[in-house]
Amino acid sequence: ALFLAICRTLLAQVGGSGDGPHTIDRVIDAALAVVLGVWAILIVSRNPKAPAKPSRIQALLSSRRSVVFVGLGAVAMALNASTLLIVLAGSHHITQANAPLDSKILASALLLLGAVLPLVLPPALVTMSGARAAGFLHRLNIFTTKHQRVINAAILAAIAVLLAWKAI
Repeated sequence: ALFLAICRTLLAQVGGSGDGPHTIDRVIDAALAVVLGVWAILIVSRNPKAPAKPSRIQALLSSRRSVVFVGLGAVAMALNASTLLIVLAGSHHITQANAPLDSKILASALLLLGAVLPLVLPPALVTMSGARAAGFLHRLNIFTTKHQRVINAAILAAIAVLLAWKAI
């Protein structure tokens, strides 16, 4: 939320007046599109090495409560550069939109929700469904772990294409 507020404040100073696309807005969109697009390509093209044994952090976390995982996930997402770039791009469009303040507040809330959904969804499912959610979350974990690179690259590429389209 703090990053979102900082982005909105800074982008309000460098962008246009909100009455249509301006050159600086297009440059920001194009630059973010290039960065996200290149990042997506790098994610897919790198050859990950599987660790031979669990890391020290993984071993430590294996005996901890769910609250520790949520906290660690929040820190990881707050420091995740791709998430920050996506929030930056969204903040830029919200800030420059010619929309009423209540619409901008709603859009900011939805952007923030989208950014934290991967963190909030699993605990919410466990809270709502209890032990019944364990099987689904286990299968979801296996799927997302197996396809993590492709999922991340697809999200970054899709946003890069949208930003490039907006920049044109």
